Amino acid sequence: MEHKNQDSYERLFDAVEQHAASLTTPSVPDPSLVIIDFEAVVVCAVRQVFGDTTEVHGCFFHLTQIDVAQNPDTGLVDKVLGG
Repeated sequence: MEHKNQDSYERLFDAVEQHAASLTTPSVPDPSLVIIDFEAVVVCAVRQVFGDTTEVHGCFFHLTQIDVAQNPDTGLVDKVLGG
């Protein structure tokens, strides 16, 4: 996405809802769980569009990417890859 702000994510989630409603077998996304990377604006957008009852979890892959980038000498990559 070009603009990674809360408004952009809200519009994205709204577009997903609208598209789902326009399908041959219409449905409305009502997720109980959303797994995302670690961007606070995405958490806020999920809460705004889908409500507070939707659980938001961070993605383990993105967590490790953050850890490796911020702490390259922790040995996490070797542990994960079995080295």
